[in-house]
Amino acid sequence: MIKRLRIGTFLLGTLILAGCGFQLRGAGSIPDALAPLALDCADDIPGPLCSEVREQLELYQLLAGDGEEPAHTLKLVTYEQNRRTSALTDRAAAAEYEIQATVGLRLITSDDIPLLADTQLSASEVYRADEEQVLAGEREQSGIEGVLQQQLAQQVTRRLTPFTEERIRLLREQYDADEDSDNEGS
Repeated sequence: MIKRLRIGTFLLGTLILAGCGFQLRGAGSIPDALAPLALDCADDIPGPLCSEVREQLELYQLLAGDGEEPAHTLKLVTYEQNRRTSALTDRAAAAEYEIQATVGLRLITSDDIPLLADTQLSASEVYRADEEQVLAGEREQSGIEGVLQQQLAQQVTRRLTPFTEERIRLLREQYDADEDSDNEGS
């Protein structure tokens, strides 16, 4: 009897969460309107960042297949990473470092209409430095860099969520209207 009550309570809780639109953080959806999508990573984009974005796009089944002509292209165009001292010890040695990573991206249609102009996304993390354990600090920095790249990949995919068919249609119409007014002014 108690087992059935627990199962019933669990199912009721699940239905309530599903009914209210609850989603796990980072579990938003990307509209199918962007499919088929190509991913283009510039040479200076770290491989793990490009791979993480690719995996997320594959998860949403947006990437163009072999021989399939993409309707849109997501371009990761720039990547920068900076490290700065954020706190000092009493002996003026670095006690904490902040690492900031920034990726530049754009989203265009197959006929070069910009849907998302050049956009910069950034993430940062702070870690403690121990001047006596240099190798451990280097490993921690490397781990932080991986975390930053995962955060950036999630930000990239979240930036794609507003691109419904309606929004893409409106952006195309606006682009065409701007082009027509530019041609009339010439």
